[in-house]
Amino acid sequence: LHLPNGYSIVLTEHQAAVIGMLHQALLVKTPELSQAYVIEEAYGAVQENRLKRLFGDSKLYDLLVEKGSKRGLVKLRTRWE
Repeated sequence: LHLPNGYSIVLTEHQAAVIGMLHQALLVKTPELSQAYVIEEAYGAVQENRLKRLFGDSKLYDLLVEKGSKRGLVKLRTRWE
């Protein structure tokens, strides 16, 4: 994955699925998705209900994903400092 700020990163299969879902949501003008939905689609039935914990690399998660406008929603980060 190549980011606009020049970084190039490698994602796991699950991480790529999460980012792909969030990117698709952004393209269809519904940028925020519920964590529960993203977890179910990307990871299947798991006990964990926090996407950040499942994502594994929290620095990478923080770089790519941000909180939505309401509790439990997430969206693809579109601005990098």
